[in-house]
Amino acid sequence: MVTSNPSPAYVKRVAAAFNDNGSGVRGDMRALWTAILTDSEATTPAADKSGGKLREPIVRITQLIRTIETTTSDKDWAIGNTSDPSTRLEQMPLEAPSVFNFFTPDYCRPKSQIDALNLV
Repeated sequence: MVTSNPSPAYVKRVAAAFNDNGSGVRGDMRALWTAILTDSEATTPAADKSGGKLREPIVRITQLIRTIETTTSDKDWAIGNTSDPSTRLEQMPLEAPSVFNFFTPDYCRPKSQIDALNLV
């Protein structure tokens, strides 16, 4: 959810929250999501290079548009088809082929820092 390479300690803390929500209840999804999203590993930038998560192109473009506070006069964004591999991003929003979005579960950009560290 928040990192491609969680530490064993992070996984252990999240598993512990699933197994016991603090009131002896196992499988409390609220406790699980709270543990995933509020853990220090999820909320603090990683000091090591194994932290983080690769964002697909459409998410990176959306982040850029939001960061520079781009606006349109009529509030109608005509993006069109972004899935053509010869001229576009090769993906359409909300049309990911799997739960891993547009990347395979073991995808690693070649010759990247993640590749050099042999991570996914």
